[in-house]
Amino acid sequence: MVVNLRAGVSDPDGKWALEFFAQNLFNKNYTQVAFDAPFQAPGGNTLGNPFVTTSNQTFNAFLGEPRTFGVTLKGRF
Repeated sequence: MVVNLRAGVSDPDGKWALEFFAQNLFNKNYTQVAFDAPFQAPGGNTLGNPFVTTSNQTFNAFLGEPRTFGVTLKGRF
């Protein structure tokens, strides 16, 4: 589970606000997107030869964002 957190303070009129945030608070490693990687067969080039097959399948992935902290200051004039 990925936990995000945002907490802040502001004046009653809403003229300013200060917010602190954390994304992926516990620094969980996760895969955001995984996909098949065609033409990356570890058995070599099998293109053009329908009789050559490989039992190995290659996948690639985009990992999720690491832990991030920040501060937001908002003002209204």
